Amino acid sequence: MPGTTTVQISLSMKARLNAMKIHPRETCADVLERILEDLEALGPETQRAVEKSRREFKDGRYKTLEEVKRELGL
Repeated sequence: MPGTTTVQISLSMKARLNAMKIHPRETCADVLERILEDLEALGPETQRAVEKSRREFKDGRYKTLEEVKRELGL
């Protein structure tokens, strides 16, 4: 069995990790491992594009589905 360590995280981060669990008995370590594996599977260019999109969304630079539909006349 591999060694372990304790890492301090904020309560809000713990809540975010808990919300990402696929199964209630999944550990936070399992969630973090899944996240890291997903990130490693993405290339650096894709990672940068995702981060840029997250910043834009956080800054309010996005359109709702209804806005896009209106613009397209749907």
